[in-house]
Amino acid sequence: MKKFSKRFLSMLVLVAVLCTSFPMAIATTAATDIALVSGSDLYLDSTNGYISGFSPATEVSDALAEFESSSEIKFVDDEGTALSGTDVIGTGSKVQKVQSGSVVDEYTVVVKGDTDGDGYVTIADVQASYKHLRGSAKLASAYANAAYTYAERVANKSIDVKNVEKTSVNDGVADSLTYIDSLGFMQLGYSAYFSVGELDLSKYSECRITYGAPAAFDVDAGGMPCIIGLKSTNSAYGWHDQTPYNLNGNLGYAAMEEASTDWAKRVATIDLRDVTYSGEVFVTSYVSNATVQAVYAVEFIGNNGSVVSTNRSLSILDVMGAINLILYPDLLDEECSAYSLEKYTKPYWSSNIIYNEAVMPLENKDGSISSIQLLYDIKDIVEVRSSDLTVKYTEGVDYTVEDGKFKIIPTGSINTIDYSFMYPSTASNNTQPDSTHGYMYFAEGGTFHSMQLAITYTPNSAWGGAKPTRKANLLPKTMAKLEAGEDLNVVLLGDSISVGANATGYVGVAPYSKNWYEMALDTLTNKYGSQMTFTNLSVGGMDSAWGVTQAATAAAKSPDLVILGFGMNDGSAAVATTTYKNNMKSIMDTIKASNPNVEFVLISTMLSNPDWAAAHNQILYLPVLNSFETTGCAVADITTIHQYMLTRKRFVDMTGNHVNHPNDFVVRLYAQVVNEVFKY
Repeated sequence: MKKFSKRFLSMLVLVAVLCTSFPMAIATTAATDIALVSGSDLYLDSTNGYISGFSPATEVSDALAEFESSSEIKFVDDEGTALSGTDVIGTGSKVQKVQSGSVVDEYTVVVKGDTDGDGYVTIADVQASYKHLRGSAKLASAYANAAYTYAERVANKSIDVKNVEKTSVNDGVADSLTYIDSLGFMQLGYSAYFSVGELDLSKYSECRITYGAPAAFDVDAGGMPCIIGLKSTNSAYGWHDQTPYNLNGNLGYAAMEEASTDWAKRVATIDLRDVTYSGEVFVTSYVSNATVQAVYAVEFIGNNGSVVSTNRSLSILDVMGAINLILYPDLLDEECSAYSLEKYTKPYWSSNIIYNEAVMPLENKDGSISSIQLLYDIKDIVEVRSSDLTVKYTEGVDYTVEDGKFKIIPTGSINTIDYSFMYPSTASNNTQPDSTHGYMYFAEGGTFHSMQLAITYTPNSAWGGAKPTRKANLLPKTMAKLEAGEDLNVVLLGDSISVGANATGYVGVAPYSKNWYEMALDTLTNKYGSQMTFTNLSVGGMDSAWGVTQAATAAAKSPDLVILGFGMNDGSAAVATTTYKNNMKSIMDTIKASNPNVEFVLISTMLSNPDWAAAHNQILYLPVLNSFETTGCAVADITTIHQYMLTRKRFVDMTGNHVNHPNDFVVRLYAQVVNEVFKY
């Protein structure tokens, strides 16, 4: 199952101060014979009979690996019905140990933040938690517990420097530690320190100390940089007449910076991600002789990254804010009015929120507008925007949700597309033959994108298709370079989809979403710090036979990694699978002949429009690509995921030209699947 990171765990729980304010209903039985494997992130609360620590959207098959004697473990829903391996585990379900046909141990599942038992954390859960806290709709037992926490994780702690416990040595500097109310800062002398109280630093990712100094402040007098930081002991780092640094009790420090004006504010950031100290914490420094600093603020940033001050009473709005921040962090930035690498690469198969899903507002032949099925059934719509993301439509006026589907209100301001425009009765330069309708409208560039909508929503159904497989183990040389932060030389060779068609960034229209390979390489750079030397040799309209003629050019680039993206045009031309296989093998053999350490990622293509009169052999090439998969060669399977998506969505909702090019929504799918390849 997915492992909780320090940050993600804290995102799913409420602040400790909230936990003490509202009573919880708890189970009265406890089981003791179910055992977890060593290193498991799950937590067995034998006193109350709960098991927690599951990530949202965890499937039974993934969870079983967390238990010893997993063959004796099964999951049932809150009515006792057995869950299958692909079912998602939700709050209120139970994990049971079964021996000789009898249940001998049992725990009730708590998925933090999942208050309705569907195994996901969505806006609806946030609203339910809010009503529970207000008392207008109380939750019970495990569902109430899902709105709270076992672990003591907190939001940001803002220290009021006016009220800190003032602790200092007599360093000969008058009033070296005092709060100057008129200026709003704590004056910190060159051997002074002050206590910020008892803190468990494992709950925080960093400390930010806002400070200042006189303009004449010398940050490197005596050859040792001035620093400010945290200690577990009541002692200073020292001053320049007293070297070296006194690091007794050091918890972390940062170098100070010069400024051009007296007491100009700057921030020292101290990394606490690996600090587990719990106890009294002191702020101190190492400074120039007889110099003082102004400490304006000390803030400890919680593992969830939220901003909640703890030096005042919490109102109900603060409570709601804490729920939003911690239970469902995407609510901090739920809207998506511009291209976002982070949001656009969230996997469709495991996300709590789907950003800017594309929909074509197409009329029926009689002019009516049917409800439109999205990739998931809709639980809550966050927003609906125009394709360029500049216009935001209004729920209840322009659209509504009907049986989990998107419904356009005819009297609203959403422009719909006439059926006869999309499926004309006669041929033209902008049509392609259509086996169902006669002719279909066809255009390149941003034409199709401009007609579509972008819908951000939370799902109310489970992912029903296959999920991509992680394959980093098949690319040991590439991964070794990435993990060492070394530069990576990448060559891409393919057809128009590998060129970038029809990503809005490629065709030059808002929101200028990047190509799939740019998103994938940006993700690797952000994760590993490696710089990419990237060459794209792809050309639109080409197939694997053309790729054979370009293999020597690719080899001459001396690549570490080659990505091959052929199949769409081969399929439309009904190229035989044996020919396709021979072509792909020839490309790889030519490149490996001069680059024996090269590794490959083979991209299986999306499918073409099933109504297009061309051949549809694209799906036949996936087994061919899979036959090449071995150490040094991994397949990024777009085909299987796109095939499933076509059972949920119309092709017209996912295309950039109506026949064989993706729009931004499917371009993002390419990036997401490729990203998965590089995971262990």
